[in-house]
Amino acid sequence: MTPRPSKEGLRFLPLCLNTAGRHVLVVGSGREATLKHEMLTHYGARVTLCTDGVALAEPKPPELRVLEQRYDDALLEGVELLYACTSDRELNRRLGRAARARGILTNVVDDPTHCDFVTPAIFRQGEMSVAVSSNGQDVARSIAWRNAIRDHFDALAATPAATPAATRASAPSAQGGLATAKVWLVGFGPGDPELLTRKAHRLLGQVDVLFYDDLVDPSALAPYPGRKHYVGKRGGHRDSIAQQTINELLYQAAARGERVARVKAGDPSVFSRAGEELAYLRERGVEVEVVPGVSAAHAAAASSGFPLTMRGMARRVELRTGHCCGEPDLAPQRATLVYYMAAARLPQIASELAAEGWAPSTPVALVECATRPAQRRLRTTLAALPQTQAAAPLTLIVGDVVGLAPPTAFDQDTLRDARRPNLGATPSAPKEPMRIVDEAHL
Repeated sequence: MTPRPSKEGLRFLPLCLNTAGRHVLVVGSGREATLKHEMLTHYGARVTLCTDGVALAEPKPPELRVLEQRYDDALLEGVELLYACTSDRELNRRLGRAARARGILTNVVDDPTHCDFVTPAIFRQGEMSVAVSSNGQDVARSIAWRNAIRDHFDALAATPAATPAATRASAPSAQGGLATAKVWLVGFGPGDPELLTRKAHRLLGQVDVLFYDDLVDPSALAPYPGRKHYVGKRGGHRDSIAQQTINELLYQAAARGERVARVKAGDPSVFSRAGEELAYLRERGVEVEVVPGVSAAHAAAASSGFPLTMRGMARRVELRTGHCCGEPDLAPQRATLVYYMAAARLPQIASELAAEGWAPSTPVALVECATRPAQRRLRTTLAALPQTQAAAPLTLIVGDVVGLAPPTAFDQDTLRDARRPNLGATPSAPKEPMRIVDEAHL
């Protein structure tokens, strides 16, 4: 006789199961199978992953037993738990029936009516684990509740002797959605983990999921507890992940209420499609923050022992992408200029750029004391630059990309009629260089 759910519709009793040393079979090759492997390994299980004939694209962790073969019922020998995670729902159900006939508890992913157990949304801190379950009905809400509890964990941990009543009184409520979600575009630097910024290191240790680029070494991400997903793009490689797919993956993770890190090699603002990801997420109401990193341009010069600028020799640095080789002279409006030490020469710089053909309506950003406590950000146009008052140390940025920033990003914003390109879709025009110009008296 099939057991009936309770009057409240509950079927799954929350339990803490000792999985240390137990043999668990995971069948599948996609994201769900990877998540299950990471979770089970953390709790000491012996995991076998059967890909059902699919070759894994990512490197295989040494502790994972991988069988890149078609599933066979013989694999159930000695197994105590089964996760059926293939993209074929009927196959998953058949695996569940075969396992159940052998007395093996089974989880059929995204199919609670065919599950013996469901996996809750889990938050771990030391020996403490918090598990939130919606009885298999609302995964997004389970994750949102889990994240809300995690956000309040520091306050709860400050009173280790707190009574259950006090803990319940302090526990937050959550309704799901994007309230607790955020996406960080994190610069991982050129490769050496020691060049990672302290802020980036702290954030990577706090997020739920990390989507990382092809040039980011996955072994360098191993210390961070969040789930890792490769979303690499390489020129000329057919298996590169489309930018629109990456945009949607970031949004879906945020929509589940997760904290998301988009980990990019170098600095996110240089040739990394950060603008498209910012536009896509902002248009959908997702909070986004960019965490800068050390660019390969700076690291390559530093590791080779030469400067990028030299008094009397080189007063300008120009960053170009090799993907637009062979083009004619670059139009001014398709570039970005960055001036250092520009506070004393704003009128002259405006005049020089006008002579080069820059339009008077070109957006301009002026950032005093960048990232310091005294930081002040202003936005105006090239035409109004001579009348703008700004103090040193000043970074001046000129170009259409300045018009993409929201008005709330600036302490003073006088920009009018700024060109605001739509970056929701992948642009067909090739990328133009960013020029970093040192206007010190040389």
